[in-house]
Amino acid sequence: MNFEPLADGYLMRAEGVCDGKRVEERPQRFILDGVERPLPDFPEIVGVANQPNPNTIRASARAGDRTLGEGIYVISEDGSTLTATVTGIDTQHRTFQTTVVWDRK
Repeated sequence: MNFEPLADGYLMRAEGVCDGKRVEERPQRFILDGVERPLPDFPEIVGVANQPNPNTIRASARAGDRTLGEGIYVISEDGSTLTATVTGIDTQHRTFQTTVVWDRK
């Protein structure tokens, strides 16, 4: 996972290996002003992101009053790890939560 700084936030890119195959997530742009914006390719869904403190980004996606997903990304005080906690609803309408911790390269 990589966060590329932008003038108004970050562009997050994520890639890895799943079932022995390389996978790459669609890049996500986080504009950290707390304003809801339609998501590219999903106009019925809005995304909103903010930075409650210098080491944390919080982003969520909503359809109407329903929250579809939320991600909280926290950099450790010493900058050595990133913890991502993601919750939401999958394509089968099942809820999920996952937490992943990365060491900085």
